[in-house]
Amino acid sequence: MPNSSARAPSALASPPSGPCSSSPRPGASSPSSCHVGAKRPQRVSLSAPSSPMHCSYSLTFPSQPDATRTRPPMTRPRNPQSGVTLLEVMIVLAVIALIVGFGAPRLMESFGRAKSQAAEVAMANLKGAVQLFYIDTGRYPTEGEGLAALLAAPEGVANWKGPYLDGETDLADPWGRPFTYTAPGETGPFGLTTLGRDGQPGGSGEDSDISL
Repeated sequence: MPNSSARAPSALASPPSGPCSSSPRPGASSPSSCHVGAKRPQRVSLSAPSSPMHCSYSLTFPSQPDATRTRPPMTRPRNPQSGVTLLEVMIVLAVIALIVGFGAPRLMESFGRAKSQAAEVAMANLKGAVQLFYIDTGRYPTEGEGLAALLAAPEGVANWKGPYLDGETDLADPWGRPFTYTAPGETGPFGLTTLGRDGQPGGSGEDSDISL
């Protein structure tokens, strides 16, 4: 009867079917060099300090694309009511017209009073200059010499120390006409008169005559 222990095995034991065998391959330095090319997992590091009441964790994840770079720029919507309508422009013009219509006459009247007051001031300055002429020369300018005697010495007048005015502009009223000089005057040795804006005797307001 044949010995069953001497029978050769029918098949050799096959190596493990996993990615790494239990024995190293020829030429490999160590069994740990076996690699199947699998995807490297994400790294997770955990650290626990000595204190049991506090733990810190550090997680590393793949970077994500910046969503703000692909976002389209935001445009501000136009306000359809931001412009000025024609009706609003017409209302503003109407208000301006009313203001000008009511205020212009009063404004012109104020200007007229200001010119009349300026004429009175100019005549007062002329009166002072005539008085200085009298102090230096001992007499008043004649009606023929007029107010020009305050700017240039009349012929044959001694001790003239003028000019007693800054220039010929002082001889004209605010409306551009020369003051009227009379010697003697109605109430004194000389008189000064301006006929106002209209240049005619009489009148009222800015057209009234001013005498000194």
